[in-house]
Amino acid sequence: MNDKNKVFRPVGNLSLLRLTLERIEESLLSRQLKPGDWLPPQSELCNMLGVSRSTVREALRMLEAIGIVKTVRGKGTYIPEKPSGENLNPLIFSFLLESSSSEDIFEFRAVIEPVLTALAAQKATEEDFNRLRKILADLKEALNKKYPTDELAKKDMAFHKAIFACCKNPYLEKIGVVALKLFRNSIARSITIDPLSAITDHENILKAMESKDASKIHSVVLSILEGWKKRAFET
Repeated sequence: MNDKNKVFRPVGNLSLLRLTLERIEESLLSRQLKPGDWLPPQSELCNMLGVSRSTVREALRMLEAIGIVKTVRGKGTYIPEKPSGENLNPLIFSFLLESSSSEDIFEFRAVIEPVLTALAAQKATEEDFNRLRKILADLKEALNKKYPTDELAKKDMAFHKAIFACCKNPYLEKIGVVALKLFRNSIARSITIDPLSAITDHENILKAMESKDASKIHSVVLSILEGWKKRAFET
């Protein structure tokens, strides 16, 4: 029995679609399937898993929707090297379904952002800092030219995404970006209420990062988040 036969063992009759998805998930977690690998043809998957073609087809359709697999007409289905940014992130979707308070949202950001920013500062190169300076300059220009709030929010978020990229860790970067997407509306609201704070806050973060002083970075980021909380949720 080859490795793929071990992965795609029969799932039985209980919730066939869910168990089919779990089998594929198990194979990814165990690294029996890796980015770049092609899945067996659908007919083989049906036999291996002991399910119908429609169950396999629906499972693959769901996995493709969240970027886990990609189907090429005439060739089959494979595990992409990186999920497409256009796909629905299931973690974001699950967060959106949570019934959370503004305090929950603030705590979530306050736990994640100072830590990631401090790590980013330690790993950032001069090229990374130049990129952050450029994004900040673009944000200043956009504010001076009175860009629409939605555009300003995108530029604000681009600054934070660039910070997360400085962590040089794909897991942490993805968590940071997921968190940031949840805050998009509150970031836009904060900019609308006090646009100048968007500049001073980011300048202070950049200065703190350049110092590479983790304690200072934590203090600065937490102070800024307190201001964001008041503007976004309490005004």
